[in-house]
Amino acid sequence: MLKNFLYLNTATVDGYLSSLEDGLRERAERTAAGNSGVGGRLGVGPVSANAEKGVSRQEKTEHVDTPEARFERLREHASADAERTGWRRVVNPDVDLAGLPNGAIIELDCEIYIPDSIKVLAKGQETLGLMETMTQAAGSAAALGLKVDDLPAASQISAMSNLLGAFKSDLVFVGEPDDTDWRVSGRLDPAYLRDEIEGFATVIGKVNRQIGPGQWRHLLTMPGMDVIPRAKRRELERKGPEAGQEESWLAGPALILDVLAVFR
Repeated sequence: MLKNFLYLNTATVDGYLSSLEDGLRERAERTAAGNSGVGGRLGVGPVSANAEKGVSRQEKTEHVDTPEARFERLREHASADAERTGWRRVVNPDVDLAGLPNGAIIELDCEIYIPDSIKVLAKGQETLGLMETMTQAAGSAAALGLKVDDLPAASQISAMSNLLGAFKSDLVFVGEPDDTDWRVSGRLDPAYLRDEIEGFATVIGKVNRQIGPGQWRHLLTMPGMDVIPRAKRRELERKGPEAGQEESWLAGPALILDVLAVFR
């Protein structure tokens, strides 16, 4: 089935595939062989016979290896040798997700959404760009002797930029499979994001951490985000969410994934 990739971490795909194929190829050459005939008739009068001389031919075509093609080969290799690679196609989440080891790679159909708190931070990155533009504009205007009374003070702009700069622009999603309490979540590097991620889709990712039933994990403490210091993160996890703040948390049972691909 043809796939519409919403997210594809090509660096991870290349790394996994190179270990399975002993390196990466840039191009692939295919050769198609066939025969063509040159026909004629022999004999005179009512009795004649066909004569045909066969001519062999070969056609060679060269194909560039694309990220999509590499992903398909990786998926084929990994699913064919699931015992070695840890690849699991999840059909029954309550059974298939229970007891998975860290490092297992799952393929799961689920409903994906971006929590509102994460969307606000993502918008904050756009504000950060505006702040930087305003800082440059204020400096240039002052140098030209123009009035800058309507612009925020440089100290205010700098303080706001520092605050927003502490948050990365990575998105964090939550995936909810049908008919189960299990959830999955993961960080999405914007460099590999191709389209809007929300809606029903297939997620493929490596299990990074498991969240048990009754446990919580704040969405801003996903691996690689480094937004909240470690000591503060542990304190938050011990307390759990305050009333009305549950939307910013991931409730167990759940898996935190290093996301490889999202497609539909």
